[in-house]
Amino acid sequence: MTWNRPYNYFVVRTDDARLSRLDDHEEGRIIVSGFTTRHNAVWHKARCERNGPGEYIVGHEENDNYEG
Repeated sequence: MTWNRPYNYFVVRTDDARLSRLDDHEEGRIIVSGFTTRHNAVWHKARCERNGPGEYIVGHEENDNYEG
C-alpha cells in the first residue's frame, strides 16, 4: 500500500542525447515514474546523473486518486 499524496512525481531526461522518438512528456522522455514523494524522485534524479552524462528534471502530475 502506498500513501495517498496530491501529486505523483517522475524523472524526465531532457538532453539531446536521449532517444527522442521515445519522448512521452512535453519536456522529454520519462525515465522512471510512480514516486509518491518528491524526495524519492530527487534521489533517483541524482542517481541518474551519477551514472553518466545527461540532463534530468523532476516533474509532477496531479494524483486523481487523492481525496484532499
